[in-house]
Amino acid sequence: MSKKIIERLPYLNSFLFVDDISYIDDNKITGHYTFTPETFFYKAHFKHLPVTPGVILIEMMGQIGMVSHLVYIHKLHENKKVFHPILSSVECEFHKEIKVNDKLTIKAKKEYYRKGILKSKIEVYDSSNEFCTTLIAQLQLIIDEQ
Repeated sequence: MSKKIIERLPYLNSFLFVDDISYIDDNKITGHYTFTPETFFYKAHFKHLPVTPGVILIEMMGQIGMVSHLVYIHKLHENKKVFHPILSSVECEFHKEIKVNDKLTIKAKKEYYRKGILKSKIEVYDSSNEFCTTLIAQLQLIIDEQ
């Protein structure tokens, strides 16, 4: 099922920040991603020291912790409906720099899902299981019902 969910995400490979999903149910999702040295932004951000941009980390957390979770909740991995995500609220705290080649674990817990809006708390851990970042956000999917 993990592979089907990832295949349904509305991103091309150059902007897909989901390697796999190791757990998913109606209330929680756990996924993983590793930023490799070839990732497009490292040569430019910052030129003297490659650092993962915060906005990219927010995108990764959203792709795993919210969009993938809503694909599961809406069972979009079982059909071909066209959809796109709309982010409506973000609160993020960065506690630790994300290193290149570090396998990250992203854990999200649904706070609520009502009127088509998912609010989740998402946490990122590095390969040493150290807490790195937290995100609380709201997102909904616009689904083409045709």
